[in-house]
Amino acid sequence: AAKKPASAYALFMKEMSKTMEKGLPISERAQIFAGKWAAAGDKGKKKYEDEAASLKKAYDDAQPPAPPKRPLSGFMIFGGDKRAGIMKANPDFAVGDIGKKLGEMWKALSEADKTAYSKKAAEAKKVYEKAYAAFIKEHGEPLKKEKKTKKVKVTV
Repeated sequence: AAKKPASAYALFMKEMSKTMEKGLPISERAQIFAGKWAAAGDKGKKKYEDEAASLKKAYDDAQPPAPPKRPLSGFMIFGGDKRAGIMKANPDFAVGDIGKKLGEMWKALSEADKTAYSKKAAEAKKVYEKAYAAFIKEHGEPLKKEKKTKKVKVTV
């Protein structure tokens, strides 16, 4: 994968470090860089900001396009409809409390109402499948992200 582009400040530090004394500890260098960056003002920073913007644009252009997002399930559509009302009625609820309340409301929902949300989910799935097929036709299969494996200590 391509390396992320440097920020304007990182480009500034890279250039300034060429002229800086080599034996200085990192903490002192950081203070000097910060002071010079603050003193540079908008005019002095513009060169680095323009270069960083150019690098970011090149990086973004080189990234493969993202496939369409998967459709929401019936429960997730229901949650989207009801979440704001729960939050308004219970401003002290934490995220977990809202989730519990939504689960309770979903369980208490009639089968007819659940079917209505399931139909919306099925329609969204059809739209997704068409969009995904068009994506594959134009761009090919999307790259799979590598799963990070956990390092396990083995003691013998």
